[in-house]
Amino acid sequence: MEKNYYLKNLIIGLVLFSIGTFEFKSDANAVMFFLIYGINAFLFPFAKRLVEDLVFRYTSKYFWRSGPLRT
Repeated sequence: MEKNYYLKNLIIGLVLFSIGTFEFKSDANAVMFFLIYGINAFLFPFAKRLVEDLVFRYTSKYFWRSGPLRT
């Protein structure tokens, strides 16, 4: 995985992490949520890459760049 790809998607994961911690900071299970969101923030780039690789295995990049299908 390229460094730039990981860092760009890590930022997305960290934004989601901050939203989640802000939402659950006063909850009784805040430590559990904090740990789960933290782990997910660092795994998000890998999960996104896995989904992209699976999708591109069965379709092409051209399919996603072309417009909507016309019948």
